[in-house]
Amino acid sequence: RLERLVQLVRSCRPEVVALQEVFDRSAVELLRRELPEYRLHTSERSDAFGSVNVSGLVTLTRVPAHPGGFQEFEALPRGSRLIERLGRKGFLVTEVGTPGVHLTLINTHLYAAREPEEEALALSQLRQIAEFVELERRRGQTVAVLGDFNLTPIQLSAYFGTEAFVSRHGPTYDPRTNPYTGKGANQGADDDTVRFAGGPRAIDLMALWTESPLGVESRVM
Repeated sequence: RLERLVQLVRSCRPEVVALQEVFDRSAVELLRRELPEYRLHTSERSDAFGSVNVSGLVTLTRVPAHPGGFQEFEALPRGSRLIERLGRKGFLVTEVGTPGVHLTLINTHLYAAREPEEEALALSQLRQIAEFVELERRRGQTVAVLGDFNLTPIQLSAYFGTEAFVSRHGPTYDPRTNPYTGKGANQGADDDTVRFAGGPRAIDLMALWTESPLGVESRVM
């Protein structure tokens, strides 16, 4: 899949690419090697052996940009899923400059809840992002937040407020509306799509504030 992604990026030449779950450091280096036109941004955090990109986040930029830092989420409580505690999730900030637009781009991956009571952990992480967004907007920055949210668009809108446009184009866990949904690590039990109060969770979304000069279109490729 990573090789296919490289081919897609070469073909489309997007100005920015935001990736999640790129935990293997060798995959990070493959992206750096195969896409030399892009500057590669990560959290710069690894394990003792240097083999892991612990946040899983990678942002690629073909336009002028500089790193804005990585902010790790608050420590997860005991009883939370082990795989979530092993990866040090957070949000990766990149300051992107394009003609006419200076953008604070936030790439993130929130807690993947398996039970309804775990959704509070993802919402707590979303709150941490929302507080950072508010600070950026106060200093006049255009802000976009994108990534793997594991929440519903309604939940995102509730935290980001009515000033934010939340893209509703991302795929969801609902196999009735998303042909790309598969059984396995992301899907779990057959009733995953109905046992969460907010309905099917959205995987990949973008939040963009209404004062932004940018618009949103999307397509699955």
